[in-house]
Amino acid sequence: IYPPLMIMGRVGKVILLTFLIAIIAIAIHSWLLYKSYIFDQESIAALARKAITTANSGRYWMNISDTIVKGTFQQWQEGAVDSVMHLPGTTVVHAWGEVTGVEWSPGTWMVEYGRGFVPSTLGFALADTIFGTTDIYILYKTIRIYLIAMLSEIF
Repeated sequence: IYPPLMIMGRVGKVILLTFLIAIIAIAIHSWLLYKSYIFDQESIAALARKAITTANSGRYWMNISDTIVKGTFQQWQEGAVDSVMHLPGTTVVHAWGEVTGVEWSPGTWMVEYGRGFVPSTLGFALADTIFGTTDIYILYKTIRIYLIAMLSEIF
């Protein structure tokens, strides 16, 4: 059907495939550089804590800010022993590539805004779902919602 592919050797096919993958990767990278990602209202509701929650902020390729609405947010900077307590009305900024230890008091509500490469947050979230909560249904819902959101950005 495609004579050029039939006469091409195995090395030629590998080179062509590598070239096509590189073009697609460059196109996706260029597209992502000019996109803005923010959390919607549904994500805001998900950031309510009913019990003491201790975790770390993850190391993402994006800037994230958390504004405390109710409750407290305790934070340990990487390598530090002392913590900082954030009260309602405070905005905590997690810079690109930064990781911190965090703890929220029961009943804490916060608004989170993120800007940058949102897909970098997915690996940490999925690992926590698989190894921390072992909740396969939430894993399915997370991947489904994420794929729908990404496809709606593309098309």
